[in-house]
Amino acid sequence: MPLEGKGISLRDKYGFDLLSTPDDEDCMKKILYGSGYGLYAGVFAGLLESLVKLKVFTPSTIGFSIAGWAGPLAAIGASYPTLTCTLANMRGKDDVINHAAAGFMSGSIYGIRYRKPWVAYFGAFSFGAFCALNKYCHQKGYHLYPDEAYNVPNANSQFTYYNRSFLATRGSVLGNQDQ
Repeated sequence: MPLEGKGISLRDKYGFDLLSTPDDEDCMKKILYGSGYGLYAGVFAGLLESLVKLKVFTPSTIGFSIAGWAGPLAAIGASYPTLTCTLANMRGKDDVINHAAAGFMSGSIYGIRYRKPWVAYFGAFSFGAFCALNKYCHQKGYHLYPDEAYNVPNANSQFTYYNRSFLATRGSVLGNQDQ
């Protein structure tokens, strides 16, 4: 089967964990992956917005919607690892404060899209808090998101339609009807 074992999810195959190395190492790789993650999130958010809000679906309106989301989110994705690496090199520490400050400064970029200060403050505080929580949990060994793909069949489990459909095993009344 093509979906067997580990390494089947896009995150395992092509992804990079921004917290896997200390803050002042692999800066260029983190910046490239961070901007890529932001770009993917921006394209996805722009497509969702165009499906929900737009009344006329032309390539230009969908493109403007995607560009309106992809630009700020790619900038957030690129500035977060840049600021994290910069703060780690300046302070000489790999801790939660670097991520909280970088998340705060990067999250304020979100306010540029709407041109409202309260959106910038909300984005700054929420993204800063999430980044600090993510780094804290990573240091303590907790995972906010799973490392593996779940609910994927593998070679070690036998897939039976009866168990999947009725969430039970066959009783003795039905007998063995697989023969």
